[in-house]
Amino acid sequence: MNITRLDGKTVAITGAGRGIGAAVVLRLLELEARVIAMVQPGTRHPDLDAIPAALAARLSVVPIDVTSTESVSAAAAKCRELAKGVDVLVNNAGIIEPIGKLADVDPDRWAQVLAVNAGGAMRCARAFLPMLIDRQGALINMSSGAAYKPMEGWSAYCASKAALVMVSRSIDLEYRTQGVRMFSLGIPPTDTSMQASIRHSGINEVSLIPQGELHPPAKTAEVVAWLCSPEARGFDKLEIDVRDEAFAPILKEWQ
Repeated sequence: MNITRLDGKTVAITGAGRGIGAAVVLRLLELEARVIAMVQPGTRHPDLDAIPAALAARLSVVPIDVTSTESVSAAAAKCRELAKGVDVLVNNAGIIEPIGKLADVDPDRWAQVLAVNAGGAMRCARAFLPMLIDRQGALINMSSGAAYKPMEGWSAYCASKAALVMVSRSIDLEYRTQGVRMFSLGIPPTDTSMQASIRHSGINEVSLIPQGELHPPAKTAEVVAWLCSPEARGFDKLEIDVRDEAFAPILKEWQ
């Protein structure tokens, strides 16, 4: 289970400005891919700015508001203009706050979590599907164990990830025969700013995980990179997790 170079491949990633998204960008660039990092308009992205110039030559940064159909359509058009198409779309954009019991959270902020995590992924998938069909490409939706298990204080996040899983299943059902490979990738608790918010909340057992025991973003990035590679073309399992035994051979350095 090795990863060959990805030269000639173009990968677009939402939520690419920091954390897991930025780690995926860096790993794909190291493997010679052409990468389009899609970020929230008006935000800073120091992780992307720190990428070495030799790698950044194959990187483009495109603004996107995943809750806006117009913005998503414009971003997809820009990707087509920049690279003549996309081989893989990684739907990574996601938020978790508000964290709190249902009666204590603002309902509009609650609904915004679904709008970003599930609605945003749907909009992006819809806009990029013609390119993915054309290139017989792959779509990776970043999921979570929270999609399958309710967690105290996370009603919005759990609901959004459960919805995202169903979106992934629907895409697989409707577009597999047209050559689109769909992956719903479960992400373990990872050392990112989102996890810092979770620790600060002090709600449920995930908030109690010591920072030193969290998964590094690079670990998820390695799995995503493999899913983008030619070696994954025969891999047809829809719902997967970074911790699956199937990925152990490519994660040897973390064992």
